[in-house]
Amino acid sequence: MLMLALLLAVQDASSASPPPVTVPEATPAPAEPPPTINVKAPPIWIYEEGRDPVTDLPTAKMRTRSRENDAWLVVRCDGISQHTVSVQFVPSRRPLGLTPQPVTVRVGEDSPLTTVEWESVSGGTFNRVPRDVRALAGQIAKGKPLFLRALNSEKQPVDAEFETAGAEPLLAKVLKTCKYEPL
Repeated sequence: MLMLALLLAVQDASSASPPPVTVPEATPAPAEPPPTINVKAPPIWIYEEGRDPVTDLPTAKMRTRSRENDAWLVVRCDGISQHTVSVQFVPSRRPLGLTPQPVTVRVGEDSPLTTVEWESVSGGTFNRVPRDVRALAGQIAKGKPLFLRALNSEKQPVDAEFETAGAEPLLAKVLKTCKYEPL
């Protein structure tokens, strides 16, 4: 009898359903990072106002870095003896020659290249001829890319491309400081 009871107990145990197995939920895989969207950030324009220390005339300038971050584009109102506006190209690493030189300019992707003689200083080159400045300022105000090429002291080309979006309100302030007519 004892044998029968044991046999029945073993048979009951083998025919009983196994205890439920708890499986922890799988941890979801980390989400894929969102795709990178290659959008150009608008240029950062730095604007400064002041007064000439000798003449006490107001001064103003705006500047931005090139796409490659290796040059400055500066539009400046100086109050040295009279108000003068200049557009300046100042490369960071490859100084330009000290003599006046031709600077090649293109505004926008599809415009023709123009070459104009600019004055030079140790760090860069500039144009302060009112007709040239107004024409170039008018193009900068439209927010189109600006390409400049000058020559360094070894007569090698120094190129820079600038985004000019957002320049118009600051440009108007620089020109107004020098009593230039608005664009």
